[in-house]
Amino acid sequence: MRDPKLEAEKICNYIEDLSKGKLHFKEDIYRLTELSIQTGKMEQLEELSFHAKFSKGIINIIQKKDERLENEYLQKIEQEYLDTVIKIRELLTNILTESTDFLRSIFEEKYLRLTHESMNNLKFLCEDLSFLKLYFNDMKYGK
Repeated sequence: MRDPKLEAEKICNYIEDLSKGKLHFKEDIYRLTELSIQTGKMEQLEELSFHAKFSKGIINIIQKKDERLENEYLQKIEQEYLDTVIKIRELLTNILTESTDFLRSIFEEKYLRLTHESMNNLKFLCEDLSFLKLYFNDMKYGK
């Protein structure tokens, strides 16, 4: 059986290299990764990283709002973003179900509250998780 702490550290070091040292919440990525390894929820973590990377792409489209984009298209993209954030919150909550009450309360306060600060933190966490998606892709395709 692999050691969850060592495995999580290895993964975090890999994604920190991918991010060129620009992870916002490395410790939280480590905690999520270690917890996912310990509880057999790596598939949920991979799904979380997929949705996080997708949300990052949608944010980029919304921020670069081109005047030529039709309002209907922009509304559809904004709805996709909202749906993705809901899915991210569900996956985070699911991964955290087997954590300690203390860890769960930290993540709820930091990322899952409906406050400006929590939503901003969630956006930055998604940026970090997008590098985790790259890690999963590299492992899948043998890079």
